[in-house]
Amino acid sequence: MRRLALIPLFVFLVACAGAPVRDATTGPLRASLHAEESAVGLVRYPAAGDPVLLVGPPGVSAGIFDVPGFGGLAPWLQGEGYDVTVLDWNSLPQEATLAELAPWVERAARHLGREGKPVSVVTFSLGGIPVLHADLAERVARFVFVAVPVELGTPMEPVRAFADKTWSRAHHPREAAAYIRVKTDRPLLGDLLWNYGVEPVDPRWLEAQLEPVGPRMLTEIGTALRAGNWGEKLRRRVAGIDVPLTVLTGAADALVPPWQAHPLYRKAGTRTKIYHSFTRLYGDRKEYGHGGLLLGDGAARDVFPRILDGLRLEHEPVDE
Repeated sequence: MRRLALIPLFVFLVACAGAPVRDATTGPLRASLHAEESAVGLVRYPAAGDPVLLVGPPGVSAGIFDVPGFGGLAPWLQGEGYDVTVLDWNSLPQEATLAELAPWVERAARHLGREGKPVSVVTFSLGGIPVLHADLAERVARFVFVAVPVELGTPMEPVRAFADKTWSRAHHPREAAAYIRVKTDRPLLGDLLWNYGVEPVDPRWLEAQLEPVGPRMLTEIGTALRAGNWGEKLRRRVAGIDVPLTVLTGAADALVPPWQAHPLYRKAGTRTKIYHSFTRLYGDRKEYGHGGLLLGDGAARDVFPRILDGLRLEHEPVDE
């Protein structure tokens, strides 16, 4: 399980952007958004095109969008001309829930759209939950959701361990992985959750991107799993989406199977939306699991071009 990094949030926090510093080894610009005593990182891949905000799951570093020696979605989209910024949860203390991270998404979108250009948001896995909770109003031009679990239903047994309150004692994914392995005789990391196609990414590097898990977020995830959904507020947010929407899933994803992500496409209020599940059945080169949608040698061939299509999606004119 990917790391979930958490923050204390306060009422009426004011965000500001720190001065960017160039990273001499990777090339992107690094900055911060600040509010009171908390901050999140921004990793920018500058280009002349429209701004794109990438939001990964809280608890996983921004590195999943740019893997050393391999590349990733962030530099790939930069190469297509987009001005890409990754919201990096790394610096946040372990206090908030997924829903309470929404103001940081709002601040990032406001910061990127300060020149009057609406921002396109691409989000992966649990990163989609704070995005859906965020009040983005006129700041967003379109959404691309990759493997975001909107309806949880009855989870497979290894994932059901999230809802086991005894797991809340394990505040680090490695401890959680060991716990689930004992309970189910199957690993949490590796084939179960990051299955099918993360090669040639080094699994040791991937595990190093994880951070401790906060108990409040664990409780939130456990409650959602027991209920089978994230609550009425999130349902209303999904129904209220009115910008072009792309929903992508992996047909072999054991963590977020297609039936958990498809309701986002089905229930979104927008008139312009696309859904695709990656599998050989639909002409893709391989079956895709969760991690394989961003990592591994198939992502740039199959998945990234679909994300690019989503970033170009526009509303069709409505006849008067």
